[in-house]
Amino acid sequence: MHMRAASAALTLAVLLGLSPVATQAQTFAVLYSFTGGTDGGNPYAGLIEDRAGNLYGTTTAGGAHGFGTVFEVNPQTGNERVLYSFKGPPDGATPNGGVLINRAANLLYGTTYYGGNGTCNDGNGVGCGTVFKLTRHGARWGEALLYNFVGGVVDGAYPNGGVVLDAAGDLYGTTVMGGAQNLGTIFQLPPNLAENVQHSFRGGNHDGAYPFDSLVFDGNLWGTTLEGGDLNCSSGGCGVVFKLYPCYPNCAVFRLKYIFSGSPADGAGPLADLTEKAGIFWGTTTSGGAGFGTVFRCCGFAYKVLYSFTGPPADGAVPYSGLVQDRFGNLYGTTYYGGASDIGTLFELAHTGVETVLHSFAGTDGESPAGDLIRGSKGILYGTTYYGGDLTSCNGLGCGVVFKLTP
Repeated sequence: MHMRAASAALTLAVLLGLSPVATQAQTFAVLYSFTGGTDGGNPYAGLIEDRAGNLYGTTTAGGAHGFGTVFEVNPQTGNERVLYSFKGPPDGATPNGGVLINRAANLLYGTTYYGGNGTCNDGNGVGCGTVFKLTRHGARWGEALLYNFVGGVVDGAYPNGGVVLDAAGDLYGTTVMGGAQNLGTIFQLPPNLAENVQHSFRGGNHDGAYPFDSLVFDGNLWGTTLEGGDLNCSSGGCGVVFKLYPCYPNCAVFRLKYIFSGSPADGAGPLADLTEKAGIFWGTTTSGGAGFGTVFRCCGFAYKVLYSFTGPPADGAVPYSGLVQDRFGNLYGTTYYGGASDIGTLFELAHTGVETVLHSFAGTDGESPAGDLIRGSKGILYGTTYYGGDLTSCNGLGCGVVFKLTP
């Protein structure tokens, strides 16, 4: 590495209180393979861990009614338990986002991409999506729909990410479509008050379009959009990083914090959640850079492309997921494509800038990871894949897995 680049990496490590210690060899294992039946199938989002170490997530398909599930996995035994099976309209359907859990582990919050009361302004007949809550009652969980999106110019439609919660109990999230220009929204759902659209995306040079990710809450709301911003990138733009100062009901302040410009110097098309520490944000883009996506740092420190993926067979390609950081400042994530079989990788990006493919998915161990990794209480990395696992299921593609990477 060039001395100046090495010095910059070391400076960042010192600023964040990190130690430039190399990581050790790690072991990959499949915890659970979905069958697509009543156990669920095709998890798109990542997982969340409670204080006892149990893992929770969603599947977009399967369950008792075929509209997806909320599930729990015991990381010690690999046993999976379905907590709730979505029924489809007027209930939710197809939860693409993950779940949020409270400290007592008796409440789960999330969204479904489709479903609801069916009165969706685009007339699709499957609903514009929902916000839901699951409440634990002993060994059982009960569901309540907190909100049904209706789309059109007055509301959002199709929430793809999960929700975040502030100290007052307000939930925040994004919808991919709906709003004034049908380019997506940021919404607020206070307890016992009406849902409020905090921002309607307008696209073009001055705004983003199509937010697919969950928000990051640090007192304000941060996120990305797939398009918008620099229209020189493509007809829809390369995407943006934004910040919103929330306020109820109609006084939020929206700011663009970065506009992507695409290849060869920059990323484009961010789909994933941001990761934040000490006011610095990290994220991924699905394209740009060397052509297969990037890892970037933003907004609390000078913007920089930290890595450009070079694609199969040696490297990953097209990261759909966000990043997780260890105590040394190394970043971990997944790519949807790339690797030896071109069906996805799990990678490490050291704080020195060196990228290492830790695992190339091969099918029976998973395929096409889309959800964020989490770093469990014991330093173990957990994640999901959309396909793969039991290749006798889901028309030979496999219905996805829950996996772990142990230090």
